[in-house]
Amino acid sequence: MPPVVLILPAVVYTVAAIAAGLTLGVPVALGVFAAAAAIHAIVLAVRLAGALDHAVRAQAQIRRELGLAREEARSILEAIESAARTRPDLGHVMNEVRVLQGLVEKLSGQPVPKPGAPAKSDTAYADAQVLEIVRDALRENRVELYVQPIVDLPQRRRRHFECFSRMRAPDGNVIGPERYLPLAEQVGLVTAIDNMLLFRCVQLVRRMQRTNAGAGIFVNISEHTLADTRFFAEFVTFMAQNADLAHNLVFELAEGHARRLSEIQWAELDRLGSLGFRFSMDQVSDMRFDPHALAKRNFRFVKIDARKVVGYANGATGAEFLRMRTQMMEARVALVVEKIESEAELVEVLDLEADYGQGFLFGEPKPLKEEK
Repeated sequence: MPPVVLILPAVVYTVAAIAAGLTLGVPVALGVFAAAAAIHAIVLAVRLAGALDHAVRAQAQIRRELGLAREEARSILEAIESAARTRPDLGHVMNEVRVLQGLVEKLSGQPVPKPGAPAKSDTAYADAQVLEIVRDALRENRVELYVQPIVDLPQRRRRHFECFSRMRAPDGNVIGPERYLPLAEQVGLVTAIDNMLLFRCVQLVRRMQRTNAGAGIFVNISEHTLADTRFFAEFVTFMAQNADLAHNLVFELAEGHARRLSEIQWAELDRLGSLGFRFSMDQVSDMRFDPHALAKRNFRFVKIDARKVVGYANGATGAEFLRMRTQMMEARVALVVEKIESEAELVEVLDLEADYGQGFLFGEPKPLKEEK
């Protein structure tokens, strides 16, 4: 508010106070003193308001500049990540930029999310809310597709991608599978989620065949989906009608789930394999698998956690690992080492002559851009 607007009423009050003082016999000086005190208080309030307004404007300017710096840091990091695929020596620069990015985001008051983590903490939602978000996401097609690159080693070229599902809440926040899957399992929604994810992956493969025909899309098939014999039989029939996708679509099964499959379930998987679809076994904890037996069922990839495989190769089981690795090469089953998060881990993995690598070092899961 302009100072004149505030002072004019005080002047009026001063004249009125003097007039009232004369009428009541109060000394004029006392009325003038009271009015002057009021004017002084108003002037001080105006100055304080101006100072506060200046501070607010300065804070807003700082936030805008920090926002620009945050976006620039992200752009620089993406550019360095892209260059690092052919320049391994840029790894330390990339780590320094990540630190800078985190500092800028902290200063800007923005939370620094972990790679692939929801923007809002999952604990902010009660279980009932999460289930309702999942149901709404399925009804309203808000099941989002995230993809993470799988690179060849040692070149680090992006060869394949793994797909993950995320649930978009009405407030815009994303809920990850570590939060919603246990709840979805309790109420029988996992098959519906898998169905939506598989459908979205089929759409993605159709798109990629036009631009990156050699890339494979890895998609997980849960134990619940495999247990739903009617749905899975219908799914296999659907894939038989889309056999041209076989070169690009890779179905993932957890090792523990694969060991519990019934003959009927294996028969359906064999149908997929006979159509040319390939499989990948992940979450491997027992290194004593038979690569030749897997190859006969068209398993062409085995994914092992970086720490597990390095410990297995460098420990007392090193000779056994070498035999297993030789058998994998003979059977043409590729070794994919996942959860590689640092250059130091990558060095150890390269010593094992792994075929592919996956992890935050090469790229975190990111939402798939919708086709325009």
